[in-house]
Amino acid sequence: MEIRHAAPADLPDLLALFDAARRFMAQNGNPHQWGRRFPTKEMLEADISAQRSYTAGPALRTPLY
Repeated sequence: MEIRHAAPADLPDLLALFDAARRFMAQNGNPHQWGRRFPTKEMLEADISAQRSYTAGPALRTPLY
């Protein structure tokens, strides 16, 4: 697994992830923590620009052992 700073190209996936999380929370008794629009697209863009946002996924390189 590789952890890296999120990039502008990750924004659509991040928006979809947060949308799914908000729906899950609302369906499971927590509809108010993030409401319907938090975090906003602008907040995510600012976090990505300031390198305060990370993403994780499969490593792109084969590790050397």
